Amino acid sequence: MRRIIVVQSLLNLLLLIPMYSFASSEEQSLAQAQLITKAMIREAGLTRLGELLFLADDWHISTVDGFTWQAAAGGLSTFQGQNWVIFVDDRRMDIGAFDYQ
Repeated sequence: MRRIIVVQSLLNLLLLIPMYSFASSEEQSLAQAQLITKAMIREAGLTRLGELLFLADDWHISTVDGFTWQAAAGGLSTFQGQNWVIFVDDRRMDIGAFDYQ
């Protein structure tokens, strides 16, 4: 199953995270998505992209140095390869652009 993270407009910072599901179509996956809004991000005082997943349900986030982040969804290990798709302003981004391999 793919995880889709959408960041629309870096100024508005919206993060869309599908919940762990076995939906057969993209419409079903997006219907079960969790939305983290700009107001929620401001209220939590988050400043880094890696910190956004602290607000997401069913995600485990770990860091050793505060700058390099490992994240896993649905109880998977943070050391397993993750199948993420990240979009910024409707453009697909290379995950390596965020120092994540």
